Amino acid sequence: MEFLLASQLEGFVYVFEIFHTQMAIGNAKELAEKVWNLNSLNELYLKLIEKISHLISSHDREVKLNKTMGKREDKVERAEKEKIKKEIKDEVRKLKEEYLGLIFIDPFLPKELLPVNWVSGELANLIKKL
Repeated sequence: MEFLLASQLEGFVYVFEIFHTQMAIGNAKELAEKVWNLNSLNELYLKLIEKISHLISSHDREVKLNKTMGKREDKVERAEKEKIKKEIKDEVRKLKEEYLGLIFIDPFLPKELLPVNWVSGELANLIKKL
């Protein structure tokens, strides 16, 4: 709390501490789900994982196709490849922006309070590969 006051962050940051896994009002994990709607956030993470996986597999297919076609290409083919590269770059940017929007609403709770199938770590690893 002293850090928040010294940094003049009071009013901008909320601190939520749990000292025991069982609180007088009930289970802390259930409370975390209710307060932050973690299952819905996890679903959004899963949808973004699907989008990124699709983009990666599409890109892999494109690379394999280019290798099988050989190294000769004309101006039209080069222009088409440049267009595809730009589209992929734009899509990657959009996916990263979507990820930033999700982590903005993620409470970054300790593992003990997260759903068993929490996928934010998997998504973070995919984002690093983009």
